[in-house]
Amino acid sequence: YSPIYSKLAAYVTVNGNGAANSMRFAAHATNADEATVWVDARPLISLDNFTNASNVTINGLAGDDVMTIVPNKADTNFDNLTVGAGGPADADRVVVEGATNADTFSYTPSATTDANGRIVFGTGADLVMIDFVGTESLALAGLGGDDTATFNTPLAGTADSVIFNPAAADHGQIR
Repeated sequence: YSPIYSKLAAYVTVNGNGAANSMRFAAHATNADEATVWVDARPLISLDNFTNASNVTINGLAGDDVMTIVPNKADTNFDNLTVGAGGPADADRVVVEGATNADTFSYTPSATTDANGRIVFGTGADLVMIDFVGTESLALAGLGGDDTATFNTPLAGTADSVIFNPAAADHGQIR
């Protein structure tokens, strides 16, 4: 069973249930206006016919949540994603997963709140903005290819730790 949302929409919000949820958003690999969302073992949610620059919000709510975002390609119509980890502040994790080809990630933490920030996936005009709020752990998973990761510092005021373990042929910058 796969519920389908198809109204040429521009916004959708998917919420966890307050427990420790495993949530996954994946843009379709070849159709820019389609994506799927999984929440635990519940039925798959299919998003279809979304307009360009659509916005998706994933809220974990309470519990130790793992939220995985798979942009799949930079020319997806899902250009703006917001991930709200929820409370309490203890073990929420956001994973941004690339593909086996070359991926480009750029990370900028918030200048005012340690658990907030932005990941930009893609290059040039084909960018996916992933804003996250209340996240205790962030992972960028390139999954192979010649991946690039750039870690930007915000204005003074945050104390983020960056652990960078590139595979062969991968590289990154910390600035």
